[in-house]
Amino acid sequence: MMQRLNLHMVTWQLRQLHQLLGLCGWLGLALFIGSLLLYQSNVRTFTVETNAINAEVALKKNQTVSEPLITPIATASVTDVEAFYLSFPRNTDLPALLTQINRLALAQQLVINSGDYRFKKSTQAASAGQQQLSRYELAYPVVGRYPQLRQFVQTMHAEMPALVLEDIEISRENTLSPLVESRMLFVIFVRDSRS
Repeated sequence: MMQRLNLHMVTWQLRQLHQLLGLCGWLGLALFIGSLLLYQSNVRTFTVETNAINAEVALKKNQTVSEPLITPIATASVTDVEAFYLSFPRNTDLPALLTQINRLALAQQLVINSGDYRFKKSTQAASAGQQQLSRYELAYPVVGRYPQLRQFVQTMHAEMPALVLEDIEISRENTLSPLVESRMLFVIFVRDSRS
């Protein structure tokens, strides 16, 4: 009888508590208990990780350093550097390169009406036996369809690896126009014709 009375008493108290708290109170209590459990599990995980890191640091302090901290970078041989510079076109090849650019534009049915060209000689003094690269800037206003412009740039990079697309500006007169106007700035690095 005593156990039954306690069970009735507990159920009566729970009903009273339910009426007192209401649904929002129970949800708040559940969230509070859940957050406590989540906090406890995270603190336990953090404590385990911290202890593992501290043990690793203590172990590394006791070890002697046998490996160098910085691994030396393999230096390129002189022939590799020379081959790199020889892969660039000579400055005397520029007229042929410009003709090739115009040919690639025509193949994509693009219109190149004009171009601005700027040659910048390298200002660094070359040491004995070292090559120098000069920078040749090519600015083209190009008119055509966007897919043709993309194909033009991809073809130029494939056929002329020394050419770099440094900047491109694309504009369209209105949203219904199929043509876009662009200004492309290419840079080609060339080596001196004497080398």
